[in-house]
Amino acid sequence: MTERVALVVEDDAAIRRGLVDALRFSGFVVRECGHGDEAIDLAVEHDVDLVLLDVLLPGIDGFEILARLRRFRPRLPVIMLTARGAEDDRVRGLRLGADDYVVKPFSARELLARVDAVLRRCAERPSEVRALVLGDRRVDFDRMRIELPGGETRTLSEHQAEILHYLASNRGRAVGRDELLQHLWGCDPKRVESRTVDMHIARLRDKLEADARAPKLILTVRAKGYRLATEAEVTGHPGSLRVDVRDHGPGVASERARAIFEPFERGGRDAADPVPGVGLGLALARDLARALGGELSHAQPEGAGACFRLRVPAGRTG
Repeated sequence: MTERVALVVEDDAAIRRGLVDALRFSGFVVRECGHGDEAIDLAVEHDVDLVLLDVLLPGIDGFEILARLRRFRPRLPVIMLTARGAEDDRVRGLRLGADDYVVKPFSARELLARVDAVLRRCAERPSEVRALVLGDRRVDFDRMRIELPGGETRTLSEHQAEILHYLASNRGRAVGRDELLQHLWGCDPKRVESRTVDMHIARLRDKLEADARAPKLILTVRAKGYRLATEAEVTGHPGSLRVDVRDHGPGVASERARAIFEPFERGGRDAADPVPGVGLGLALARDLARALGGELSHAQPEGAGACFRLRVPAGRTG
């Protein structure tokens, strides 16, 4: 069974330890951090299945982390944790894309029940599938085509691409005809002939299968519907592209970092700038990151030099 990975972002060490212990007892592999600036790296770079996110954190707060996560991992389940009970805070978190909101104090039993409920709901979301490999065939959903050995391609209709995409997003289980009608076309199954789906599947098999009369890629599950063959390989969410620029100096003490680095993020020069042009390169990188829906950040661990990091969603760089 695949292990589930959770990320706990909480600056209170005692609360964080309790959360970590409860999740591990429930079978999760747990990553943890207590600083807002660490959370983005852990959530984006590791294949986490769930984030428990405190609102009040050192560095960037939970709301900003949530907003950034939604750019890079739009379907990642996130539960906000906070001592605040104000309605405005709950509404803000939910509008930014939080899947649930838990107000401290809470019991481990309540939290784990909410975790299970969120994961059940999120499992129903179609994953962000961009490509699919079935045997020696590759489906490119961006171009709506099937790529065959030898360079031959076959174009998919909109309905065929939607069906195949939905099956790929829900691989590992059979998808019923009624579900396809409801989710893909918004049809009431009682008012539509179920053979409509079967006809689309038959045409899809003609294009995809080596022998449509003996399908090996799109399988029929008796009394349940259709599913993809178990060897299907799916390319999921595009993740992010990251560029790091590091120096090897002595680093900067954390209490001095903001005063030192903020001027380097300004564009141009003003009377307060000691050196002409200081910060122009970082300002251009910052503007580029923003234009692509990404971000520019820097870290300066004392004794380890500084690291400037440019990160943008990979899907925006093509």
